[in-house]
Amino acid sequence: MSVPDFNTQKIDAKVMGNRLAGILDYLMENYQQGTNNRRLSSIAGEQNEAMENGFFQIKKMKFLNAVKRGKELTIQMRIELQKNSANIKQADISFHFADGISESDKVNELFSYISHYVQARDQLE
Repeated sequence: MSVPDFNTQKIDAKVMGNRLAGILDYLMENYQQGTNNRRLSSIAGEQNEAMENGFFQIKKMKFLNAVKRGKELTIQMRIELQKNSANIKQADISFHFADGISESDKVNELFSYISHYVQARDQLE
């Protein structure tokens, strides 16, 4: 990433750059769409042992913060879940990238998928 280090509690293109802000804006606008919701739930299950074997539908998602230090970026979200068998009401998920790549294939797939939509949308504008 070519933007300077930052620590922010809001999605702001002036702070984090247009590309990342565009991806996060898209995610916040479309997290309830079936594909995105399933991918986010799967990522939450990967990060949260109590959620790894159940089906969870995200009711609400909130951006908590994004921190960039050198070549590392961490994005944190809080999700509220629909009623579920594990009786989990909310969980935090984080997306961590080093040199633009996450250790999680699921996170990489989600961000790759979204970045294609954002890139196409930007080209149409």
